[in-house]
Amino acid sequence: MQTTLRHKLTLGLTVVAFALCYATVAVGLIDKWSTNYVYSYGFAVPLIAAYIVWTRWPRIRPLTLEPDHVAGMLLTSAGVFALVAGRVGALLAVEQISILFTLSGLVLFFLGRSALRALAFPIIYLLLCIPIWDYPIALFQEPSQTLSARIALSMLHPIGVPAFREGTRLVLPSVTLEVLRECSGVNQLVAIVAMTLPAAFLWLESYGRRAALLVIAIATAYFSNGVRIALIGVLAYNNVKGAHSQGALHILQGLAVSSLGYFLIGGCLSILAKTEKARISSGDRSGATSAEPHRDVQRFPWPAAVVIGVLFLAAGYTAFFRPVTVRLQQDLAALPVAIGDWTADYTTPARFTVGGVDDELSRVYRNSAGERIELYVGYHRYQVEGKEFGSEANHAARSAASSSLRADPNAAADTHRENVETEMWFDVNGRVLPNVYLARAVTIWDAITARRPMQPW
Repeated sequence: MQTTLRHKLTLGLTVVAFALCYATVAVGLIDKWSTNYVYSYGFAVPLIAAYIVWTRWPRIRPLTLEPDHVAGMLLTSAGVFALVAGRVGALLAVEQISILFTLSGLVLFFLGRSALRALAFPIIYLLLCIPIWDYPIALFQEPSQTLSARIALSMLHPIGVPAFREGTRLVLPSVTLEVLRECSGVNQLVAIVAMTLPAAFLWLESYGRRAALLVIAIATAYFSNGVRIALIGVLAYNNVKGAHSQGALHILQGLAVSSLGYFLIGGCLSILAKTEKARISSGDRSGATSAEPHRDVQRFPWPAAVVIGVLFLAAGYTAFFRPVTVRLQQDLAALPVAIGDWTADYTTPARFTVGGVDDELSRVYRNSAGERIELYVGYHRYQVEGKEFGSEANHAARSAASSSLRADPNAAADTHRENVETEMWFDVNGRVLPNVYLARAVTIWDAITARRPMQPW
């Protein structure tokens, strides 16, 4: 009885320490899911992962649990180190990903390798709710825009709607429709994959059928997006008011088509599950017994005390850490107005800016040939969660570099594009770095090696 109570107390303290460690990270994730429509599905991912653990627990209980204290402590320590490094370097993604390592380490420490293998999928599945997919999504945006336009065009012709495609635009007699990045179908694809993966894991056993369902889900995502665009084209061709504007009708179209897509995926899942060959049930029950699984609770106290202590120390450090504020020695406005053949042009307003910086300069320069360059300098005096130099700056640079379309809905001939080339680099403590990933790595290294002190409240 005393051993059981001690075991429960140890687990309870571990849960509390883990929650304190990642409370701020959880708040940041919730904020991201609430404010970024791309990751709005993130609310469902932890709940689905918990449901998977609950449904798989009957398979875990019969396992012989042999806690691996050494490997568990090492993996937990690696996760905690990543958490602290991410906080010191103001890298929210590093802090968020560290959850997976710390959680895996705790499972390994308390339950052992067999349990970790059984829980590997729900732990890895949590990666989908971490907002680190901006770059892969950006890679698929443009090809997906073109593919969606092609699919929509292939549906318009058979129903008698005259149209032709110019890149990502569909030109109809009375209106030109642009398949924007937001309408490429990639966002819907990510959400559908996030919902399909656990369904395939729970209700299908063979890897072939799971892969087949995933392929069906991907095809359905693109097909349904093409249907949605074609539907907008049909309504616009028939002069239905609000068909191609961002209004209630536009939203209802998206919801209706998405619902049909999920219904189709659900039907395919049902067919695959029903036609799957039954597994030999005797093999599944051979390892199941009514006896309690073996738990090596006698060795918990001092190794568990070390793990709990590490978690509490990390929670305290990350809670009270404050970065050093470093101010500029000279105001950015002191930058010369004439640099070689380039002279500042104050008559042309600068368009590029980045939110969240402490000091900034946005200035337009022109040379004698009339060429125009917009110079932007953004400076962070310090970095904390939600105020990182990388994410917001990259987003603003991508927005500035992307093509914009100004279209008259009544005249396709009036459409034109404006391309903006953007070059971007980062200066971190005197090091000029070409991309944000190197800049983030150098920031962490400098923060750790310089041993920056914490600022008082």
